Amino acid sequence: MAYARPAELAEELRRDRFDQAEQNRAERCLDAATAEIDEWVDWPDGVPNPDTWMQAQRQLVKTVCLSRAVEHWKAADAAFGAIGFSDIGVLRAPREGFLRHGMDLIPVKAQWGIC
Repeated sequence: MAYARPAELAEELRRDRFDQAEQNRAERCLDAATAEIDEWVDWPDGVPNPDTWMQAQRQLVKTVCLSRAVEHWKAADAAFGAIGFSDIGVLRAPREGFLRHGMDLIPVKAQWGIC
């Protein structure tokens, strides 16, 4: 189960709603973001029940999930690493992928492995 709902992703994308195909795509993006979060945080006993988290933890994880899901959504439109074109030129997709989102999750990270 994802840490955010498709309706919340639609809000982030500034859309009123999704049609059925977009709803399925939104769920895939949210599931992918949730899987990355779970991998990064490295829960020791499986994924905890979010209902037991403090409100700040729940909001942090949801915010990261939505931010990463937006990137997954927009990745389909990114040709050769370019997200779009503005008055200053081509906007490049970040190369570090999930790392900057992982840094946001440090307050809820459960374990630190040895690299």
